[in-house]
Amino acid sequence: MKNSKFPENDSVLRNACLAALNLSPESAQKISTWVSTPHDFLLYLGSPGCGKTYFCAAMVNYLAEKKTTFSFWFERDFFSGLREVIERGWDPIVELEKLNDVPFAILDDMGCARADKLTDWQREMLFNFVDIRSMSRLPTIITSNHYLKNIKLNFEERFFSRLAAKRNTIIELKEEDLRQVYD
Repeated sequence: MKNSKFPENDSVLRNACLAALNLSPESAQKISTWVSTPHDFLLYLGSPGCGKTYFCAAMVNYLAEKKTTFSFWFERDFFSGLREVIERGWDPIVELEKLNDVPFAILDDMGCARADKLTDWQREMLFNFVDIRSMSRLPTIITSNHYLKNIKLNFEERFFSRLAAKRNTIIELKEEDLRQVYD
């Protein structure tokens, strides 16, 4: 599956770096620990506009600088890539299993639509992605507007169980929308 790309003219994302993240000391420590010994899932959860895509761009830049192989998708490109696989007559599960060949996987904006509006097929593909990466224990970053409690309410128990596992690193941001200017 083809990787997503950040817009070429977006200098903020092109120059994003982990050191510029504006996080609480606890969240910064969690990220630092995970980045130094990456394993399993790092869930970066928070409201729209709190910096999740910036974090992904910073990780993409960091991994590229370290010459580490990775795959990165916005959720829409993830599903679009799987649909292309199906149109070619290939099995999307086989394509997802190839992700075990990739040391790092990053999925930005999981469930960006309301979780209850995902189709059964989308839910199944997300579960298969999470299940395959969970079994491999390879480093996987997922960002979402959905906090753990929403994931538990809106996704199957087996999906939630894999994401909420104790071995994963979970950061739930309570930041306001940084894109907006408030009076």
